[in-house]
Amino acid sequence: SPFVYMTYLVYTEWMKLSAVPFTAETKAGWGWTDATQAVQAGENVFEATYTGADAANYTDASKKANVVFTLGKATLKDIDFEVTQEEEVYGATTGNGVTVSSTKVSSSDITAVYYNGETEIPTNAGTYTVTIDVAETANYQAVEKLEVGTFVIEKATLVKADFKVEQNTEVYGA
Repeated sequence: SPFVYMTYLVYTEWMKLSAVPFTAETKAGWGWTDATQAVQAGENVFEATYTGADAANYTDASKKANVVFTLGKATLKDIDFEVTQEEEVYGATTGNGVTVSSTKVSSSDITAVYYNGETEIPTNAGTYTVTIDVAETANYQAVEKLEVGTFVIEKATLVKADFKVEQNTEVYGA
């Protein structure tokens, strides 16, 4: 029967069965029946077929085998996320903060967004480091405080309409 080398097998996006190798101890001639199938983290069971040069010497039933193997969950990285924001200027902020998206996990898997370590969306001018927490999913490990980008609130321009000088009509010494 064929065996899979399970050490260091970790899920990757778009991973196909063809990326899962048999061990060196597996008799040459074994191959995946359909190597184009997608695999997932966790336990997988797929059929292998023996087509070696001496295949005619074996029964059809013995030339098929279900192979069980386990893939570890992958670790998310900062490049797996995109941070977008509306233009923000001090005194006229939208209060919306950032939007964090990913092609690897859904937005509902992002459980918290932090700005310099705080969950409150900033209102003062400045650049804030954005970190996120992500829940464990079927294929990815949970992560906490993963730095994914920045949130910027630009400084406002102080204009003459922002201040007023009143003329004093009192006369000094009168």
